[in-house]
Amino acid sequence: MELGRQKIWVKDINLMIKDYEAKLMAKILDQTETSVLLAIDDELLEFIIKPVQSKSIVSIQFSTESAFRQVCSRLTLDMKIVQELNHNLFQAGYTDAEGNLVKLYFHQVYIPVSFDAELQ
Repeated sequence: MELGRQKIWVKDINLMIKDYEAKLMAKILDQTETSVLLAIDDELLEFIIKPVQSKSIVSIQFSTESAFRQVCSRLTLDMKIVQELNHNLFQAGYTDAEGNLVKLYFHQVYIPVSFDAELQ
């Protein structure tokens, strides 16, 4: 079974690898001459070389708040927190080395204290 991944067509794959390693703490999982598979937290991105690069929107959802906050602090990004009922949505974003919009997310769901008391 192949894991889901985002595919992003890039012009300079080495520039993008350096950018994502430095800014998002990406780890290389696999690399060929024309593509690279990166892991960022639990997300997988595949950069594929294309002679004419087209702009993309890259969405990365973090599995922990600490990983999200660590990346935001490294990039000195302002984050937005949207609170609704029993969940918070943390959001931030920036533009990468080739002009792609990179959206960062962390979704937090919590159990209200009143609900927890009903379970006891």
